[in-house]
Amino acid sequence: MGVTWKDHHSDWEYRLYDNDYLFSRRWRNQRLINEYYRRGIYAGVSDLMRYEILLEYGGFIPEADSNCLRPTDELWSTPSLFTVFENEQRKPGFVSPFLASVPDHPFLEHINLRAKRRNKPETLGPAWRSVGNKFLAKAIEQRQPENLTIFPSHFFIPTHKRFGRYRGDGPVYCEQHWGSTFEIYPDPPPGTDIDAMRAGHISKLEAWVAPERATGRRVA
Repeated sequence: MGVTWKDHHSDWEYRLYDNDYLFSRRWRNQRLINEYYRRGIYAGVSDLMRYEILLEYGGFIPEADSNCLRPTDELWSTPSLFTVFENEQRKPGFVSPFLASVPDHPFLEHINLRAKRRNKPETLGPAWRSVGNKFLAKAIEQRQPENLTIFPSHFFIPTHKRFGRYRGDGPVYCEQHWGSTFEIYPDPPPGTDIDAMRAGHISKLEAWVAPERATGRRVA
C-alpha cells in the first residue's frame, strides 16, 4: 500500500525504517521499546521510533497501512510540527502520533523526555494511552506548543475504525486502513519479526530545512 506515496511524490527522497534499523542503534526510550516489542505491541514500538526519528531528521512519516490519494506538497509550506485529529466529534482532542516535523522541534524533545519520565517498563500501559493518542492529547493540552499544526481528521483519517466515513467535501489525502485493528496485514514469512510496521519515511521537505542541513544528516 505504501508505494502510492511514491507515486504521488516522485521527486521526494525516501528512507525505510524497518526491523534492521530498529535493532541497529540505541534509542532514548530503549527500555520502553524493548518492553513493547517483547509484548508484541508494535504500535508502541513504532510510535517511540517515530518521535525520535522526526526529532533527529525531520520529514514526513505516513502510516504503513495507508495509501495516498493525492499529493501533499501544499500542506508543508510552513515550518512546523504536524499531526491530525483522530475524530473531532467522537474523540475530541485525540491526535494521531506525529506525521511530520522540522528537525529538532522543541516539542518533540519534550515528548521524548515525557515518555521516559512517565513510563516504566514494568507498568507500561497500552500504546494509545502511554505513548500514543491519549498521551499526546494530554501533552498538547498542558503545554500548548508553538508551531504545531493539527490537520482535520478527514485529511488523513477519512474513515474511522469505529465511527464511519467522512461525508464532507474537504480534501482527502489518503485512506487509512487500520491494518493492526482489523488484522489485515498478511502473515510475515518465517523468520520475519514485524514486517507490518515498516513504513516509508519521506524525508524531502525543502521549504522547511536549510540546504546545508539537508545535505548533511538528513539525506541517505
